[in-house]
Amino acid sequence: MNLENQINYYTEFTSDKKILAEIEAILNRINNHITLKKGKFHDILVATTEAVINAIQHGNKFDPNKKVTLNITASKNKIQVIVQDEGSGFDPSTIEDPRTPENILKERGRGIFLIRQLSDSVTITTSSKGTIVEMIFIIKK
Repeated sequence: MNLENQINYYTEFTSDKKILAEIEAILNRINNHITLKKGKFHDILVATTEAVINAIQHGNKFDPNKKVTLNITASKNKIQVIVQDEGSGFDPSTIEDPRTPENILKERGRGIFLIRQLSDSVTITTSSKGTIVEMIFIIKK
């Protein structure tokens, strides 16, 4: 693919929820070049926001000395979003299904579920040095 048809966005920030206000602006800038359908834009916005919230809250535990990185690569066919924290990692297989009767009324625990539902592909890589959530969104014209 020709590089001029690809948009790359990278940012690194401290573990502060203030960045959440910037995610929509970042995605709007990308949308100005790619023009996503409204539903797809919303899916990417919600999944990205959930991944960043998880990185800040669960990964870095709001530690201002730990960073979260957001790396977005967008082309006319797909958008790849990678969110990385500096936490101690976790086992993704231990995440409970929020749709089960015992979890349905819980106020938390839906982030990874939403990310998986809204993305076309999700890879979660975790270690004692942090977690990387890679989301792929296929763009259909």
